[in-house]
Order: sequence, then structure tokens, then C-alpha cells
Amino acid sequence: MKEGFSMNKPHEPPTKLLKMLTLNRNIADLTKIPDFNDDIASFSSGYKGELSIDHDLNYILDDHFRLHNLRLPINDWHFEIDTLLILKNFFLILEIKNLKDIIMIDHEKGIMTQHTNGEIRTYQDPILQVEKQARQLDYWLTQRGYTIPIETLVVFVNKNVHLKDNHHERVIYPFRLSHKYYEFKEKLQYLPSIPTQELSQMLINSHERHNPDFLEKYNLKEEDFLPGYLCEKCGQKTIHRMGYAWKCSPCNFIDRQAPLNRLKERYLLFGPEITARQASEWLQVPVPTAGFMLRNYGFTKVGKKKGTKYNMEFDHSTAFQFLLDYSDQLYKRKLDESFRD
Repeated sequence: MKEGFSMNKPHEPPTKLLKMLTLNRNIADLTKIPDFNDDIASFSSGYKGELSIDHDLNYILDDHFRLHNLRLPINDWHFEIDTLLILKNFFLILEIKNLKDIIMIDHEKGIMTQHTNGEIRTYQDPILQVEKQARQLDYWLTQRGYTIPIETLVVFVNKNVHLKDNHHERVIYPFRLSHKYYEFKEKLQYLPSIPTQELSQMLINSHERHNPDFLEKYNLKEEDFLPGYLCEKCGQKTIHRMGYAWKCSPCNFIDRQAPLNRLKERYLLFGPEITARQASEWLQVPVPTAGFMLRNYGFTKVGKKKGTKYNMEFDHSTAFQFLLDYSDQLYKRKLDESFRD
């Protein structure tokens, strides 16, 4: 292992968030999806919180592997871990919380409350949550012949959070993360070393990305989706093809990534398989042009002649930044609207 850490599994935005953002860009009537905007805000905030932990993780100077957004099968269900650190002789699970304002945790009742402008929201005690993850991971490892000490922490990363009456040593602010790590290290220093690289690869190979079917859940069909390309600058469906580029008529923004981003949206909504005719209808270009584009993007070709399909593949950790940028713009537009009101 190289000095410091090896990022074996990078952060990935939740597929549910990416799909919801895609629906927001392409569905005319969002009223059939309950709590839509609240869910987008919640998942987006959670993901940003998970990203923010990297700064404080860098103060852990010992060799370790980092696995983010891990989802593992266990019997007939799955369990998820925000961040797992694989260290010399123990595992450390981090449950990341990006909540703001006043947070109170009642460990006896097993609840956490968030107090914001007179409104109270109730959640599960995060200590119970992360301890459950540790038990599930311990069971998962035991089934594969490993017995490994597992430590846990709950990290509140929002700069505008106040943990009131918190007396649990494993509920911390991010600046205490490295300090807690070195406490664990000292406590466990005499335990035998574990095969860190082998375990890291085994966990990554076992990861199963959550892929909810929104089309079935909300009874959506292809005709429910708005045609055309969304301008990433002004947020309108006003992008049109001009030669080898796509240009927005009102704001003159030129977007050479528009067709690829449009295919990424279809990938999220309908899955990886696509034909040239389907691409033609989705991209609003002639069938031969659509076929050329699918080949040019390097998608795997399956079948021959009329049975030809293409298998679209994307790196989930990097390919959908345009949707995350859209989420930020969506938030800013709503903030501006609230100020105008």
C-alpha cells in the first residue's frame, strides 16, 4: 500500500438522486411524485456531506484504504455504509450527517431531533444506526471467515450544526475525527494485522449499487418525458443542433456534451441498452447519425443488423457531474425566487 491511503472506492452520488434530478429536468408534471423536491434536497445534502469528510480524513496519516458509499448483500436484503476505513488491524465505519441547526439525541429513547426555526424533525438515533451497520458488517465478514474489530463514529459535518447535550463519545464534529482515530489505534495496537488489500478488494467486488425503478414506481412511460435538450446555463429546453455543436437560442450557450448528457439521462431512466432508432428518437437526430454517435462514444455493440443494440456504460463516480451542477443551480434559482417573493 502506498504511503497515506489508497482510494479504492471513490464517492458515488446516489443513483436515486441522479434519477430524481433527471426526472426534474424531463417530466412536465411532477405532482404525481410526492415529496419530490424535499427528497432531492435531502439526498443532495447527504451526498455533499459525505464529500466534505475527505478534508478531515487527510489528517489520518497512517496507511489505509477508503471505501465510500458501500452497499453489501446480506441474506435477502442489503446494508449500506457511508465511509469505511480499512486500517492495519481494524475497520472504522463513519456515518456522516449533514444536518444543521440544533441537534439533540436521546439515546435511551433511540431518537434524534433537529430543531430549526421552531420546527422539530425526528430521526433514528445515529448511534443505533451505525452500530447496526457494524453488526451487519461483522456478520458479513464472519460468513467469509474473517474476525475483525470494527469501530464506529457518527460525524456531523455541517458548519451550522450545534450538538446540544451530546454526551456520547462517538458522536463528533469532523475536526475530532483524526483524534478519535488515534485513540482507537492506541487501544487496538497489539492486535494482529489484517489483509487490508485483500479485504478491500473483496468488499468492492461485493458492492451492489442501488438502482430503484422509478418508471414502475410512478407508472411513467417514455411519452411522459419532455423532448429536447436542457440548456445547462439557463435551464430551459432550448438547445438545438447546429452542425457539430448544440446551441441554446435564447442565451447562445454552446454545449458539445449535450447529446452525451442526454444519453446519460436515458441510461438512468431506461437502463444501459439502446438501439439506434431509440437513440434517434431520444436525441432527435436521423437514425444513421444516432448509430454513428453510439459507435463514436465507444458503447459496446451487441447483435447484428436489425437486432443491433448498444450497451451504455458510465463511471458513476464522475459521469454525472452535470446533474449535480444542475442540482446546485436548481437550489440557487429557488433561493432567488424566495427572496423575490
